[in-house]
Amino acid sequence: MKTKTVTFDKSKLLSVTKDGLEYLDDQGCRCVIDFHTCRENFPNPDYVAFRDIEASPPHITFATNPPTRFVFPLPRSNRDFLEFQMRLFNEARVQTFDMT
Repeated sequence: MKTKTVTFDKSKLLSVTKDGLEYLDDQGCRCVIDFHTCRENFPNPDYVAFRDIEASPPHITFATNPPTRFVFPLPRSNRDFLEFQMRLFNEARVQTFDMT
């Protein structure tokens, strides 16, 4: 299954709620990730995505259909990655599974 890849830019992140997130993809199209769908597709319903901060580049892959991967380019990758991770937890109350 092909993965949709999105280069993370916090200005493209339109909203984060308990139900999902809305963002602009790399082509400027408005997209939605439904956390209910992610929970159904994930092996454990406590999680909505896989994360790997040690990958090059670091990324978070949501269990959408097809999977949606946010990549975090250098040099701000670690800071942006952690800020996005905290926003998911604080605003949406969702968790990502650590692949490292």
